[in-house]
Amino acid sequence: MRVRLKQSHSIINRGKALVEEARVEQLDYPKRKPNKVIDKIRFGVVFLHAGLEHYLRATEYQYLIKVAISKSVKKVIKTYTDEEGDGDKKIKLSFDYSSLPQAQQQVITSEIKKSLEAKHTNSKRTFNDAASIKELCSNLGIFIDLKLIYTLEQMMRKRHKIVHNGDLVPKKRGSGLYAPMISFSAYDKWYNDVLKLIDEIDKEVSKKLSGKKRGRPKGSKNKRKKATALLALPPAP
Repeated sequence: MRVRLKQSHSIINRGKALVEEARVEQLDYPKRKPNKVIDKIRFGVVFLHAGLEHYLRATEYQYLIKVAISKSVKKVIKTYTDEEGDGDKKIKLSFDYSSLPQAQQQVITSEIKKSLEAKHTNSKRTFNDAASIKELCSNLGIFIDLKLIYTLEQMMRKRHKIVHNGDLVPKKRGSGLYAPMISFSAYDKWYNDVLKLIDEIDKEVSKKLSGKKRGRPKGSKNKRKKATALLALPPAP
């Protein structure tokens, strides 16, 4: 987890460095914000989302695959079945997994884990909205303040416009497109919120991995019930 956390911060800080360059450049333009300044803020937003998504993918991999699967793998493969031969000569081979020597059990378990890890690594798992982050938190069995998750919805929408449309939107009056302004203060808020969300998730997941019990979140019983209901998403189609 530590390595993936550092990688995420590294990605985010690459964008942060561009934004800091833009702040210095802005000093030469006190009355307006040139495109070269705005574009660096846009790059900062893209790196923000990339760093957040990298961390969320790593967390899902570490917890759901490495922990949940490894604990249940022996229960799942009590009996191994395979087929040999072609056509009518196919022979079904079965054996009791638990009766194998320990070394052979480890080989089979290792191969299953590799297959699962490869499937996860090559997956197109994305976190492009608040709903996908809530779903991950629900799957991990952790409580994260929904307000914090929702504050990043605007940032993710902005990122999508930048990546897919060059940040161009229809003009409110007349025809044509234009690229709206983006402020340093908006980026700064999103930057702090992303780091806070990563920190909160990391703390909760670390507690689960260490086996420590998590205390109830502050607030009334009704508020906790409401938050739990909001996190309970329908299964993906």
